[in-house]
Amino acid sequence: MNSKADPHHDDSLSEPQLRRRLLLRHSILTIAIFVPLVGAFATSTEWYPVPHYKMFYGASGLNTGHEYNYFVFRGETAAGETVDIPPITIMNGLEDRTALMVQATITNESLQLRWPHPENARLIAAAGSVDNLPPAALLPDLLRTWGHRYNARLAGDSPNRLVRVRLDEYKWPKKEYGNYFEFIKSWHVDL
Repeated sequence: MNSKADPHHDDSLSEPQLRRRLLLRHSILTIAIFVPLVGAFATSTEWYPVPHYKMFYGASGLNTGHEYNYFVFRGETAAGETVDIPPITIMNGLEDRTALMVQATITNESLQLRWPHPENARLIAAAGSVDNLPPAALLPDLLRTWGHRYNARLAGDSPNRLVRVRLDEYKWPKKEYGNYFEFIKSWHVDL
């Protein structure tokens, strides 16, 4: 390599000094990357942009009594079929974040903001307060949006177009692997 072409090359340093400097740079970079990553794994905390990955979650959760609720998005097509639709295929987002969005919508978190959207403020005013609103007050809007986004990819006369969508909530009590499909509740909207 031509030393004159390299702007970081210092002609006053010997070859061993250059190697030590390079080793020091790489060591600092390695520490800067792996210390937060190890910390995220050790504390089970997500530090953006270094998330810990929940690779083996659940295996240790059996027989703990802690249950896990999850949601399945389904649609009924114009042909009368019921199809399961992973929201990640519609929203192009991370799967965990989609589940958090559904949970936040069900618990009306977007209505509890200090300065809610004007339409949400009107909804709150009509109910008298956030506490008077039913759970999942905005969930029909979310389901309708997901249904329309799904249909937008299909031809207008396609028999696969959705005419109705629903969100089913299930519980996994974590007592055994096979017992994960305990139905809790369902919400649906016509498109």
